[in-house]
Amino acid sequence: MSVEAGGFASITSGVISMLGAPHVPTGELAGSGAGAAFLGFPYDGANAAIERPGSANGPRGLRIASNMCFPWSFEWDIDLFETYGLVDCGDSPLAIGNVVRTHELVQAEIRTILEAGAIPITIGGDGSVTVPVARAVGKKYPKMAALHIDSHTDSYPYGAEEKYNSATQFTHVAEEGLVDPEFSWHVGIRSTTYAQGVVPRAMSLGYKVVSIDELIRGGFAQRMAEFRDKVGKRPVYLCFDMDVFDPSCAPGVCTPSWGGLSAREGIDLLRCLTDLNIVAVDVNTVSPPQDVNGMAAHLCAHVIYETLYTRDMGLNPHPHMLDGHLIEDDGKRWTMKLRAGQTFANPPFQAGFPDLTVLLTFGHSLPRTKSRGGQVPLSKCEYGLLAPFLDGSEVCVQSGPIV
Repeated sequence: MSVEAGGFASITSGVISMLGAPHVPTGELAGSGAGAAFLGFPYDGANAAIERPGSANGPRGLRIASNMCFPWSFEWDIDLFETYGLVDCGDSPLAIGNVVRTHELVQAEIRTILEAGAIPITIGGDGSVTVPVARAVGKKYPKMAALHIDSHTDSYPYGAEEKYNSATQFTHVAEEGLVDPEFSWHVGIRSTTYAQGVVPRAMSLGYKVVSIDELIRGGFAQRMAEFRDKVGKRPVYLCFDMDVFDPSCAPGVCTPSWGGLSAREGIDLLRCLTDLNIVAVDVNTVSPPQDVNGMAAHLCAHVIYETLYTRDMGLNPHPHMLDGHLIEDDGKRWTMKLRAGQTFANPPFQAGFPDLTVLLTFGHSLPRTKSRGGQVPLSKCEYGLLAPFLDGSEVCVQSGPIV
């Protein structure tokens, strides 16, 4: 997409929307050609963190913050409008004071988005939104996997008098058979809780729980490669709670917990989600009244964009190299010249070319190998060619063996 005068008009005039996307009500989606649709969930009536209300304003704050984000990424070389035909459906109708009825209304909106052939991208609001969204998505994609990135499991027990809140949604989706817990992970879990045994409780439902220490020490690429190997091409419901970030970069969330991911770490984690069949994106708990200069809202917008960029890379693999110079590209073989300290992430190539060989010239040693150069089968790198390279190093990737 070329840079043209007046290109900022969509985000500086008219109705405020996510990324300046055109506003299309759900009832008008059919036949619109939209491939992905934003839907706000301006509700915090089920927020378990009662001392920090305000996530009902999350969709509004996120739309405003998204005006500082743009659809084309020079890192990924992808234009989200061209790729997805993004639209903003506005906010879901609500039944104030009635969480059950509110969930029914949200479920109906998501069902309409899915029937139109679009990917639903929901913006919370409290985390209870996962229940109605998963109900709609789970009917189209039975036994889907869930990747829940959060500082809490949200798999707590509940009582009849308090069935739905923002700590029980993944209990409900497991009990209702909307996701298959055997293929579903809670990732980034940390901090304190009001009840003992919440992790064993999640595991008893069948979920795998990866603490933030396990995630960081094991490495994002390696952990997500394990998840990818587990789920294969199974549909994946991606739920991203913004409190997985540290409050220093995302202060405006419902339940902040120190020791979370930095903004850079969160983006790196998302970039390891290539080659997943993501069928819904559920981002929640931005709370503008507790935010500082829109930091959490702005970061949340980036979470959504990075997710969409990464998803497209899995479907349409092509060279991706930040600060790299493309030397050769004939559709099957890519050679990149890298700068000092640059990293080269290979998961995008894995999706389109199952049998790859990596040729590394004058590079540092690779993960789990002793080689400082030559041919290295991609499987030996375990999806992660993430070591820094010397200035002027070259990486060649091609299908089949390098002769």
